[in-house]
Amino acid sequence: MKKIHRFLVTQPPFGPSIIIEDTDLVHLIKNVLKLNVGEKCIVFSDGGSDYLSTIEVIEKKSITLNIESIIPKKNIPKKITACISITKRDNFELVVQKLTEIGIKTIVPIISEHTIKQSIRIDRLQKISDEALEQSGGSSRVNISEPETLLISLEKRKDLSQYYFDMGGGKLSSVSEKELVFYIGPEGGWSEEDNTLFKEHGVKTCSLGETVLRAETAAIIASYKLIWD
Repeated sequence: MKKIHRFLVTQPPFGPSIIIEDTDLVHLIKNVLKLNVGEKCIVFSDGGSDYLSTIEVIEKKSITLNIESIIPKKNIPKKITACISITKRDNFELVVQKLTEIGIKTIVPIISEHTIKQSIRIDRLQKISDEALEQSGGSSRVNISEPETLLISLEKRKDLSQYYFDMGGGKLSSVSEKELVFYIGPEGGWSEEDNTLFKEHGVKTCSLGETVLRAETAAIIASYKLIWD
């Protein structure tokens, strides 16, 4: 069976058809994927359902789809903000991609004391996230914020349940909160100052086990456990 491609559009259909005029998306469908009239695809907008559609017309600057049926959107059981210390570019892009696939709602790049500051291109990260959303079947775009210091992030989210992962913490058990925040440290680990900030803000500490994990691995495992376990 031929793969049915899935595309994020700016707004849901308001009738039996939808006209796609986004230049990049038209180029992708026509020239990259080389889809033809009569072929099926799925379109969805941020937070909405999937619309199984058939390509009716392909023009130079637009594509018209006929809506065949509505597929209910995928339900994510928890609303989780992942505050991840900035890692090397490729590694951080991997984190964004995989956390999107898992179902994280918000990703906050964190600057802590041991963070090796890297330039972050929010537009590129959002594009990577949107592509992962299309591939994974998710329905809501991930909010990727501008980098924040650890202190600012803790203050901004002080009214939510917050967790940070550290080798010295207790084993992560089932978490009942439907909305929470978690923190993953940089390659060099959390500093004494970072740990003091966590304690002052009443952040719970937990561990992913006795194995020393890379930051990106820890972020992926923690996300999955907190949402789906």
